[in-house]
Amino acid sequence: MGRGWDDEDTMHLLEALTHYGDDWRKVAQYVGKSEKEFVTHFIKIPFGEEFIADLESKDAPSPCKRMCLTPLADAGNPIMAQGHQPRCAGRAFVDANSQLEKEGMDVEREISGITQIHEKIVRFEALELHMEKEWQKLEQMKSMLFLDKLTLLFVKS
Repeated sequence: MGRGWDDEDTMHLLEALTHYGDDWRKVAQYVGKSEKEFVTHFIKIPFGEEFIADLESKDAPSPCKRMCLTPLADAGNPIMAQGHQPRCAGRAFVDANSQLEKEGMDVEREISGITQIHEKIVRFEALELHMEKEWQKLEQMKSMLFLDKLTLLFVKS
């Protein structure tokens, strides 16, 4: 699993994606790599760029039309759909990074909120403990007052 990717591995990956779709576990088993490894590699595959460069020199149709004719173009899988837009991969990467940063900030904000709630709970628990001690003192004073009253009654009688 730690070795690099050769052409045969890439072909296995594409076959697995075609056969299993977005069942990442089965694709990973078929390819013999981890899910993270094959998704990372798949996103980096320069679909048809070499082929397009060869055809452009021979006065072929525009790259956009050729890219739309690839079998991956109509895939319902978002990762597979990336394959027919190699020139947009940089933008997709930037968009993904932007989304990741936004989600990171959201997570930090939520963690901050949770931390504040935790601090309030700790403060309330301390106040509750203090109130319990005060209640016990009050009960002791109440008992002492009762004893004082009893003592006073016995002294008067």
